[in-house]
Amino acid sequence: MKRFVVILQITLFLFVGLLTLTNPAFSADKPTLIGADVLTSEKFGKAFVDKINKKYNEMQGKVTVTDLPIPYAQTRAQALLVHKSGKVPSMTFLMSQWIPELAAAGVLEPLDKYFTKEELSVYPKGFLEDVSFKGKIYAVPTYTGPIVLYANKKLLKMAGYDPPRDPKNIEDLKEMIKKVSELPPDEKGNRRYGFSLRTSQDKNSAWWFVPWVWNYGGQLADAKDNPTLDTPGFRKTLEFYQWMGVNKYAPLGQTVHDTRNLFAQGHYGFVHDGPWLRGILRNISGQDKEKPKDPAKYIDNMYVTVRMPVGATGERTGHANQTCQGVFSKAKNKDEIIKYLKWRSTDPWVSDQRFDMTGMMPASTKVLAQPKYQNDAFLKAFANNIAYMKGTPWKSIYWTGMQDIIAVAMQEALMGKDIDKAAKKAQKEVEDLVN
Repeated sequence: MKRFVVILQITLFLFVGLLTLTNPAFSADKPTLIGADVLTSEKFGKAFVDKINKKYNEMQGKVTVTDLPIPYAQTRAQALLVHKSGKVPSMTFLMSQWIPELAAAGVLEPLDKYFTKEELSVYPKGFLEDVSFKGKIYAVPTYTGPIVLYANKKLLKMAGYDPPRDPKNIEDLKEMIKKVSELPPDEKGNRRYGFSLRTSQDKNSAWWFVPWVWNYGGQLADAKDNPTLDTPGFRKTLEFYQWMGVNKYAPLGQTVHDTRNLFAQGHYGFVHDGPWLRGILRNISGQDKEKPKDPAKYIDNMYVTVRMPVGATGERTGHANQTCQGVFSKAKNKDEIIKYLKWRSTDPWVSDQRFDMTGMMPASTKVLAQPKYQNDAFLKAFANNIAYMKGTPWKSIYWTGMQDIIAVAMQEALMGKDIDKAAKKAQKEVEDLVN
């Protein structure tokens, strides 16, 4: 923990230093709009951001737009820290689930006054709900991120599923995972696993645990906002993870990057991820710039996307990484920032570039309704699940703290520890957190 804090402090020092060097105050005639964006930390993401910023800077002459790279794991914490330091960029990448905490801390600017009803009408209702807190909008939707299952076509075929199909329910999915895990090793002796699951003890893995709670009919909090972890839905999810961990159907200690790298190697039946994984897999395989001549070796043809299993409610529930851009409350030139973010969010050319270069889906329903997206087989599973997706699991300033508690309970389950004790302990710790 101490090491992480030191690394975060060093990163903050460097980040604030960059902001000082590029502060808009030094370019009064042509202010610079500075974004903090995790996309620029990825090769394919940086290419996209650089391309659209170059286009925007050529289109108009009032401002210059640039984005600074920032690691995903540090974005939320850095937003809080730079706000306190006073050396803020103009805007920042956000996950909608961070908004309650950042809005309550005064980090983000409420944006309602910058939008007309017509402008807001192009976004899915659920997305607008995700970027809102206590009746105010705190971020501009950038790209919608419904999460589904990627299925390895070769392994599912070997397991008797040709072609791979949507799991009927959680028990059907478990049978698929089991059959893939029981396949013999490949010619190099590599074992096959049913699920490339995020099993590391961190906030991200805890967030990706939540849709399975929903699938089992559970919730994180009741109608009065009281935490509800010691419940059947939460316990059944712990049992699901324990089943995978104890039987070695999913390896332990896997981070988000591990799951993607391992799935790309072709040893895993399923991985749980969003539409951006297409671009990431191309990048991992080195096929982001040039496709191999043999279609069988093209990584896009290695998998298909399938929907989440039908849950206890009779719907294919799931979560969404609703990605948006927030404006710092202390930022200058807010009108220009919003103008740029609207363009970045809804312009058809930008949306096409984003999808072609990264696989990310447009936030604008008007753009998403175009044939380019409607006729793409890769997107069908995502598009069909948008209505059931939630991007903010618990609209509370305590959500990030709950993630740490869930991560521990998840680890205990994976390692075969007592489920009843893990659920009771998690419930007590969250109650202590909020009281």
